[in-house]
Amino acid sequence: MKKQIKFLIIGLFMFFGFNITVKADTPTLTYSTHVQDIGWMNEVTSKDISGTTGQSKRMEAIKINLNNNGYEGTLTYQVHVQNIGWMDSVTAGNIAGTTGRSLRLEAIRINLTGELAEHYDIYYKVHAQNYGWLGWARNGEEAGTAGFALRLEAIQIILVEKGAPAPGNVMNHYYEKPIEVLYNTHVQNIGWTNYTYNGATSGTTGRSLRMEAINIAYNSPRYSGDIVYQTHIQNLGWSTWSRNGAMSGTTGMSLRLEAIKIILEGEVANHYDVYYRTHVQDIGWTKWVKNGEISGTTGQSRRLEAIEIKMIEKGGEAPVTESNFVWYYDGGTKVLINTVSGEIGRNVKKIIDVSEHNGIIDWDHVKRSADIDGVILRAGFGSNANQVDGQLDYNMQALERLGIPYGVYWFSYAETKDEAIDEANLLKKVLTDHNVHPTLGVFYDIEGWSLKYNGVEVANSNGITKETYDEMINAFKNNLTGYNVGVYTGVNYAYTRLSEGIRSNINWIAQYNSTCEYQGTYDIWQYTSDGRLPGISTRVDLNVKFR
Repeated sequence: MKKQIKFLIIGLFMFFGFNITVKADTPTLTYSTHVQDIGWMNEVTSKDISGTTGQSKRMEAIKINLNNNGYEGTLTYQVHVQNIGWMDSVTAGNIAGTTGRSLRLEAIRINLTGELAEHYDIYYKVHAQNYGWLGWARNGEEAGTAGFALRLEAIQIILVEKGAPAPGNVMNHYYEKPIEVLYNTHVQNIGWTNYTYNGATSGTTGRSLRMEAINIAYNSPRYSGDIVYQTHIQNLGWSTWSRNGAMSGTTGMSLRLEAIKIILEGEVANHYDVYYRTHVQDIGWTKWVKNGEISGTTGQSRRLEAIEIKMIEKGGEAPVTESNFVWYYDGGTKVLINTVSGEIGRNVKKIIDVSEHNGIIDWDHVKRSADIDGVILRAGFGSNANQVDGQLDYNMQALERLGIPYGVYWFSYAETKDEAIDEANLLKKVLTDHNVHPTLGVFYDIEGWSLKYNGVEVANSNGITKETYDEMINAFKNNLTGYNVGVYTGVNYAYTRLSEGIRSNINWIAQYNSTCEYQGTYDIWQYTSDGRLPGISTRVDLNVKFR
């Protein structure tokens, strides 16, 4: 009877034209990495870790094997290597990277081909120097970093069926350093200046010193090509074109540069425009020009005194003239002036404040080119434990490594004394758990706020009275004994929402104006939120610290 049923079922499938398919063998992965001081490590299987963590050892090469593949297709992978960049792609079973050359892997792409790619996704994540484990990349996406000189230390790889959920967080799997233009100038009585970057000033202003020569280059982890430039020289006219760090101009001849043209060539020119402006004798800063236009003068015997250069993605916003605030040195004394209102302060400090909204900051670049004296970091906001600023650890560790002083601030969403105490206790825990050393102080950020849920406002700060603010601020300060605690707020908020007693606690005041009109005492004035500094891709708050 069982035989008859079996043949009946087969017959029905044949009669109705049903196709019986046999699932292909499930492919499996094994992989091994070549690690500094260790060599080739033992093979591991899917989702296991290959490499090391906590030992500061670079991955130098990788080999991935694809086994039991029942589908047509294979696996390919490509690595970004120190001093080399992206190497050619290799197929399963081959080595990607180098051995015996002490070169670190910095990033990787892994992909599937053919029928295999129709049935599976490949996920992979890496442990990168200074970042730790990044998110999961998929199907040819980059994982790791490029342009930061950071090593890969470990990797995990896994195959999942097409469309199945990712094995974990897929955010932030790759960080690439933005393109960087670098330049230095030879200046009368000074000689060659240090290299500066991405829009920072090279040369001098207000000292009547001529620029005599310039070198310009660019770094990009992605695009090849040349930066090419030509200068107009006193008594000589236009020079021949120089490129990629070669000198244009003269030294030892006391001849001024009078004008300059800069262009991009090759692949980089398809993706970027080069903008530049010059500071000209008796004229000051000229408007920004780009891609071979003349900046400066010819036939007027006017010297170039300084230059700023930026590379901006095609279609990006053109640079604009900065505000009227100018930092400079009078001898060894740091001075801030406003060209409209006059001198702001002498022997003062340039401070910036940042949060996760400023993205991944290249702090080495900031220290090298931005001439800052300190940073105030957002530690977090509100009273929930998951509201610690997402970049606090990264920013803090970089600043400590570079020896840049910093403080922290906490954005308040409290409406009562008890909620302020909760915020203080959470900040205290953050300071302890994250080993924070806020030498510039701790600040309670008091300003207007609103909270929305599905686009509907559910709470705001409008109903908080002066008396409640008194209780909140005093409670916050009293629960952070051992720290130098102050208050941050805006001028208008101080006068309209805070009591006279609390105004005496304000250490950090904000007003975006040519002068600060606040009549109380304060140590720090936040004078703009529209600052632009090398190493920071977003606009940033700028402050002057008087004491």
